[in-house]
Amino acid sequence: LKYIRKAHSMDPNLMDTYTPIGLIEYASCLTPEPIQWLASWAGLHGDCDIGLENLDKANNHSYYSWIEGSFITSYIYMHIERNYINAELLIDRLLNRFPGHPFFPFIKGELLARQDKWIELEIFMQTMQNFINSGPDIQRHECTIKYMYIESMKAFYDTDYKKVIKNTSYIVDNYNMEFDWLNGFAHLLRGKSYDMIGHRASAINDYKRVLDLDSFYPEYNEAVSYLKTPFSLNK
Repeated sequence: LKYIRKAHSMDPNLMDTYTPIGLIEYASCLTPEPIQWLASWAGLHGDCDIGLENLDKANNHSYYSWIEGSFITSYIYMHIERNYINAELLIDRLLNRFPGHPFFPFIKGELLARQDKWIELEIFMQTMQNFINSGPDIQRHECTIKYMYIESMKAFYDTDYKKVIKNTSYIVDNYNMEFDWLNGFAHLLRGKSYDMIGHRASAINDYKRVLDLDSFYPEYNEAVSYLKTPFSLNK
């Protein structure tokens, strides 16, 4: 943070500095209160809105960091803030600029599913499938895992709970991605499907695994509530 601020003081027009500043600021707002208090000693506000303002400033005006910044911010808007409109603006820009990138289409696919845009998703599925069948093994595996989760979201909407359980079981049994967010999401979706077919014990086991996620994910609180009361479509 010291060196980032030094770079910014040397050139206030260097908009790329707003990406790390925004990320540090946003990350600090997600930490427990004692850590936020310590972060305030470093001059951090512990304010998520300020973090997002800095990230958006970099995403719109930086020369280099807008690519990585937009990628990260789209995840923040989709998975934590649940602001799908802002997430879509960012990811559409990345897709238009880098149509051959192997990971951007899967954020788009998940966004479409979260917004219940199933017809548009059906058309977009082919684009995602192209990346499953090409590239290095590690890349194809990650694309496959993400594709199967999106496909599971569609199956859940269609009340095809057996397919959801089959797909999400593959995800959790073969998960080796760097971050655990999708693993937690898969457990939650499988748990809800188990509840829908009356397998309460299996659902509870999945909800407990969701609690391995950081608590700032909305899925964490969902799992807590479903441990107390089974999931139902009436909720």
